[in-house]
Amino acid sequence: MGFDAGLVDEVSSDHEFLWIEFAGRGRRLLCGGDPVQVWTRG
Repeated sequence: MGFDAGLVDEVSSDHEFLWIEFAGRGRRLLCGGDPVQVWTRG
């Protein structure tokens, strides 16, 4: 397990998919059924 930081690049209209931009490594598509958690920085 671990964590990483990235910027949300795009969100689907139904909020089921997120494209996350990871610095120097490109984008990754995250789906609602993926075993990940997404938090906001704040």
